Amino acid sequence: PELFMSINLSSRQFALPGLIRTVDVLAEVTGVSAMQVKLELTETEMMEDTDHTLSQMQALRARGFGLSVDDFG
Repeated sequence: PELFMSINLSSRQFALPGLIRTVDVLAEVTGVSAMQVKLELTETEMMEDTDHTLSQMQALRARGFGLSVDDFG
């Protein structure tokens, strides 16, 4: 079975304007397929700026990254 990695993103990281580009570059440099990565976000982070959150999430999903909600504790 193909393995995947979950990566927690802080609200500060998720709010960065260059997040999508950074994730793209990291996937390219490491050779990891987007389909092998699940990015975890907190509920709080998702509710802070819903328009920005939705835009970021759609861009990440379009690239094949998985998304999940995690309460981090």
